Parts: sequence; C-alpha cells; structure tokens
Amino acid sequence: MFTKSLNRFALMGVLGLALAGCGGGGGGASPPSGGPGPNPPGNNPPGGNPPPVPEIAEFSADKAAYFIGEKATLTVRFSNGTGRIDPNIGAVQSGVTVQTEPLDGTRELRLVVESAVGTVTRSLRLPVQYRDAYRTLGTSFLSRGHTASLTGDGSVLLIGGSRGQGTLSTSIDRFDPRSNTLLRVGNLRNGREGHRAVRLNSGRILVTGGISGLLATTAEVVDERTGEVSPTGNPRVQRVSHTATRLGNDRVLVTGGYSSGEGAVFGISRTAEIWNPATNQFRLLESTMRVGRAGHSATMLPDGRVLIVGGLSADANYQFAEVFDPATETFSVFAAVDNRERGLHATAQLPDGTVLVLGGETEATQPFSSVVQFRGDNGGTSQILANLVRPRTLVEAAVSRDGRVFLFGGEVGPGNLTTDTAEAYSPANGGMPIASLPGPRVGHTTTWLTDGRFLIAGGEDADGRLVPSVLFYE
Repeated sequence: MFTKSLNRFALMGVLGLALAGCGGGGGGASPPSGGPGPNPPGNNPPGGNPPPVPEIAEFSADKAAYFIGEKATLTVRFSNGTGRIDPNIGAVQSGVTVQTEPLDGTRELRLVVESAVGTVTRSLRLPVQYRDAYRTLGTSFLSRGHTASLTGDGSVLLIGGSRGQGTLSTSIDRFDPRSNTLLRVGNLRNGREGHRAVRLNSGRILVTGGISGLLATTAEVVDERTGEVSPTGNPRVQRVSHTATRLGNDRVLVTGGYSSGEGAVFGISRTAEIWNPATNQFRLLESTMRVGRAGHSATMLPDGRVLIVGGLSADANYQFAEVFDPATETFSVFAAVDNRERGLHATAQLPDGTVLVLGGETEATQPFSSVVQFRGDNGGTSQILANLVRPRTLVEAAVSRDGRVFLFGGEVGPGNLTTDTAEAYSPANGGMPIASLPGPRVGHTTTWLTDGRFLIAGGEDADGRLVPSVLFYE
C-alpha cells in the first residue's frame, strides 16, 4: 500500500512537470527563489490586482498663521509612493514632521506623491504677516552716510560712513541675522561717506565715489566672504550722490552726481562710465545723460536696459527719466507722465520688474507724496499711482517678499522735519501707516533680510545726533 501510494504521487509529479514544460497546466510551477513573481508591476495579467495608487492622508501645519521669521512644522502622511514638498523643501518620508526655514512671507507649498502608476498632489497655504513691531539689537552702531549690502549668505555688510569721529570711517561691519551679531570684518583703504556699493555676482562689492576728504578719487572692491579689500582703478570722474548699477558680466554703470570733474555743469555731472571687472578699470563713455543729475536713481529693467530717474539738476531742459542701452552705450529720453524735477526720492523694483519712484523733493519745494510707476515693456510707459501717507524724502525703500514697499523715517513735509513715522506701500492700496520708529531717524539704511525682517541701521535724530540703536522691523 505504501509503495503504491508513493508511486502514485511520483507519477502525478512527473505529469505536472511535463505539462508545465509544454505550457499546459493551471497554476504552473513556482519561480526560482529570487526570480520575478508571476505578476511583475506594470505587466499584470487580465483579472490581476494592479499596484495601489499613491494616496495622501494628511498634509498640515502646526498653526493656522505665522509671523515673519517663524518656522512652520509640517506633518505629512501618505502611502504607495515617494513624496516631496515643493518648492525648496524636497524629499520627505511619510509620518515624519518637517520644519521649514524661517518664513519670509506667505508661502504656498505642494506635497507631491508619485509612483509608477500615478501622481497625487495636495496644496497647503501658510499665511504669514508682520507683527508690526520693532526689536532692538543688543549692540550699537553710530553712523550716517554708510551703505548696506545684502550678501549671498544672507548677512549684511555695513560699509564706511561718518561714525562720529574726526575722520570718515573705513570700517566694514557684518551683521549676521542667524546670530543677531554685528562684527568688524575689514577696513576700506579710504574712509567714505555718501559713496555707492554694488554687489557683484562674483561675491564681491564694488565701492565708488563719496566724500573722502573732498571727493573720493579711487574705487575699492570688498570680498563679502572675508572682508578683504583691494584697489580697483580710478574712476574717471569724482562723484558723490551718483548711481552705480550692475550690468551683465558684472560690469557696473556709474552715472552723474555732484562733481568737480569732467562734464559737471554747476557742480552736477551728466557723464557716465563703466567699470570692467576683467581689467579693473573705468572707461568714460562718449555718450552722456540728457541732463546732469545728482540724487537720482538707476534701476536695471528686465530687458537689460537701465532706467535713470529724477535727480536735482541745473539743466534748463529737464527730463525726469531716461534709459541707458548697454548694447549701444547710448541714452534716450523715457517719456514720463510727470516731468517735474525730483531728487532724493526712494526707488523700489517690484517682483514683476516695474519700478516705483516714491516721494523725493526739489530744491525749491517741500517733499513730494506722489508715486510714479515705470514699466519697461511695450516701449516704456509710466503712470501716477496713489499717494504716500505723507510727503517724504531722504528715505530708502525696501521691498518685502509680497511686493510691498516699506519706508521708515526720513524727512516729511511741510518743513522737512526728521520723522519717526513709517508706512507700507503697494500699487493696489497706496500707502498704509505702520508702527512708528522708536524715534526720528534720517540718513540710515533699510535692508530686507532673507528671513523677511527689515534691518534698520544708523542715521541721525531730529537734532543731528547719531542714533545708536540697530532695529528689526518684524
């Protein structure tokens, strides 16, 4: 009996192997260990079970809203795929919390989960607002007429200025927003006030002009990483209250300003020159601006041209705006809706490339409250927008991530009084008051930091005394 049963099972095994070898049989033989299964992904037989599609169970934040500079904690739960959060966060794992960088403005995030059979997404909005308050850094900075340059690592270099000493300052100080510290990192070869500093793509900062004894005759380059300073040739014209604008290939266009040099009319120059980083030299252009200008502004347009606006001038045929074309190295009039003389204004370029000119003054009138918008497309257009809250001059503007222009202090009319007032401006809503500074301030710098805060440093009060406090607007 045992032998018969054993032979019967052996015979059935032989028959099964034979059928499998010729393609017959119902289930077939199991694959060798480690080989592909009977239903590999993407090759399912009719009636088989397809791989599961990706699913998102949760994509949420720990708060409904945030203040500038805060970090959000995100929770993600998903299955059947790999996940990532766009923009800038990248790959994430299900069930693991993720912390964002400090929020510099309202964010729109998207969780993407994908596999070979499909992709699913879910969006999450993180509303972010300012506290509308100031915080004081625990150190002092006594200066006016310095420059502030945002560097590639998010720190700010404060260069030169008049710092309450017998001579103009050569100091280069670095503000680090991660540690909220202010440290000396280098020294210019010449003390300067009222100079211009332009950050280059190479990570260097070109410093030109300003008052240094009389007028500065040299230019210098600062390495933003080390604070090391190198000379870089002599500008062809000595200037103060001029402009310096980075062009392509890190060349820099320098225009106008008060000058005793070539091309000055009643002390105001209409000349322009270009600094070339390849040669470390300045070249005076054959073409000149249509009018002499000092206290004007120059802004690179999206098409590569430079919009030059305003300025105080002694020319009879004043033109409010003109453009410089780097391809031809020539200047042409930019038709402006308002052609009145206006200098010492604030200028801001919005994320869409448009340029706002805010406030300013003439030598004969009180400060302006009007705002002019310039667009470089369609041949160039301009229009009058809603006014500032108050007439305002001698104030720098800084643009937030959401495209609002913030203005702190300066002088206001009537009377050109140094003010502690501040406002936020948008083309859609005009000027809106925000919290006042702790005290009046003019001659300071305002810098938008990469965490969304504004750094306010230096300046004088209404009595001409240097203000020591360094402020954050949050």
